[in-house]
Amino acid sequence: MKALQELKKLIDKLETWDYETINLALKKTAIGLEVKYDKVMFAMRVALSGEMISPGGCVDLALILGKTHTLNRIEIALYKLNSQNNTF
Repeated sequence: MKALQELKKLIDKLETWDYETINLALKKTAIGLEVKYDKVMFAMRVALSGEMISPGGCVDLALILGKTHTLNRIEIALYKLNSQNNTF
């Protein structure tokens, strides 16, 4: 959940929406949280597609969806994660 929260902050600040910029945001998130890059990619993939496996990578999905829809889907995923945590 922390990865998605941090990633959302970085993506929200992006002025350029291209493969390299999105990929750099993923890498910065991984470095900042001291986790492996693939864990951040996995969290984003699930947030964007709702699936553990998807065609293409999470950056490709973000490019197709666009910045606004990407942020919306991350927000929805965070909401669902918070809701699940509050039910136990």
